[in-house]
Amino acid sequence: MSIFTERLKSEIKRNGILQKDFLNQMNLNINSIGDWAKRGNIPNGEVVQKIADYFNVTTDWLTGKSQFRTIQEMSQCFSSWEYSGIDNFNPPFDFCSLLKPLREELNVSTVEMGYVIGLTKEQYELCEDGFEPITQAQAEDLCKFLETNIEQVLYENGQYILDEDIPYEEQGDIKGYLQRKHEAEEADREWDVRQSQQSPEQKRLQLIARHLEDVPEEDRERLISSFESTIDIYLRAKGLTGNNK
Repeated sequence: MSIFTERLKSEIKRNGILQKDFLNQMNLNINSIGDWAKRGNIPNGEVVQKIADYFNVTTDWLTGKSQFRTIQEMSQCFSSWEYSGIDNFNPPFDFCSLLKPLREELNVSTVEMGYVIGLTKEQYELCEDGFEPITQAQAEDLCKFLETNIEQVLYENGQYILDEDIPYEEQGDIKGYLQRKHEAEEADREWDVRQSQQSPEQKRLQLIARHLEDVPEEDRERLISSFESTIDIYLRAKGLTGNNK
């Protein structure tokens, strides 16, 4: 049975109509679907278009060239992507082509790649050749299968443009680098909030502590000890300790 007849039958069932009633409405022979299935072929373009219009699906989906039933589904595919690269790069259509060198290096077939995201060999090859788009979720599944990630693939192919130079030792883990950078920025923001909520006395103590970090280690312990002794004397003089001998 061809993909065309499989999908046609699924649409007939999905819409809750009888096969003979559908064929009658299309002015087709009662044995048409059986003949197409037996021969593994599809009708002429005019008939395919008529059937596609009837079910409000695309002809490419009916004939197995696309994984998206409707134009709306394809639009959702494009909106699923969060990444944008340089000019003339369209992630939904172009991402699989970026994976091809790694796929070949790992000796992974297009059959295996298609299986990961629920496509046939032919459908995946259309994606790899840039004729059929994939969703970001599918790209993530493919990357996981090849033990990489979207950010790394885009960066290594000059498509992930960052506003800074990445240290050499971080270039093998762009996703991790970006995550650590994000966490550091969050920590800085939290620090700024805490700082804005501190009293003047707390800020002065923090300033002293920060300056101590610049003092050589051999002098630091001596200064800390001297500072603690001074504080202890002050507290005793004010009667603020339990030990004011």
